[in-house]
Amino acid sequence: MGVHVVMNQKGGVGKSTLAMNLAAVKADVLVDQTGERQVSPVLAVSIDPQGSAVWWADRVADLPFRIAQAHDDVGMLGRLRHLPGVDHVIVDTPGWIGDTPGPTDNGGIGYALDAVPASADLVIVPIVPEPLAFDPTARTITKVIEPLGIPYVVVVNDWDPRDGRSDLEQTQAFVRSRGWPLARTVVRHYKFMPAPPPKDASSPSTAPLEWRCRRVRMCSGCASNSKWGSSSGRQGRPRRPRRPGRLGRRQLHRRRSQQLGRGVSGERAPRTVGGEPA
Repeated sequence: MGVHVVMNQKGGVGKSTLAMNLAAVKADVLVDQTGERQVSPVLAVSIDPQGSAVWWADRVADLPFRIAQAHDDVGMLGRLRHLPGVDHVIVDTPGWIGDTPGPTDNGGIGYALDAVPASADLVIVPIVPEPLAFDPTARTITKVIEPLGIPYVVVVNDWDPRDGRSDLEQTQAFVRSRGWPLARTVVRHYKFMPAPPPKDASSPSTAPLEWRCRRVRMCSGCASNSKWGSSSGRQGRPRRPRRPGRLGRRQLHRRRSQQLGRGVSGERAPRTVGGEPA
């Protein structure tokens, strides 16, 4: 049994997305591909009252793991290591108010946040590459995780390669300067693509979302590819294909010059009056 908790005081660092993807990858590794084991041994638990993880799970076809919303079930959170038929648990947590996630400032969700770390084998702390996330991440580690003596690792999440490497390197330098363990993997910015709309555009789509992702922006390393790069400096963006029958710039200039009575060399043709030179 392994319990991994995704935690950071700051919201918007990708905790729910990271938890869902970790559960999917773990399920792909643990589930018997022969089909002998019908129930997935991986459970994703969300204690975020917003229920973002459950919202996504309801719209995904053939979810490879089980999921439960348990922000109001503190008793279940205390038994995460002893759930029948479960080999691995991924817990998605919300952000909180104050230095520590207690019920004083956070109400009932504070009890859930206090119960989860006690069962954790590893805490995964996602951080986005922007200075606004530095202080909340530091409070999460120094005020919550380290006092409990729980192993943890910091993961740089949602890095957009087209923004350059300066923010990424600044974030990595900040983590290393504090002596925190840093994951070797950097999670890039991805976007989930919905299933195609129904043929009847007037009716809302009820088709489940597909587990497909698309890199929104190309990294600088793809600029060497002739499809994505050019000598004009338009790196990272695809070339616009020329429309069929559309003239190039030089061809268009030559045609216009001929229409204006100019030769190919650019010299104006002599004017004539009544067929005689003017």
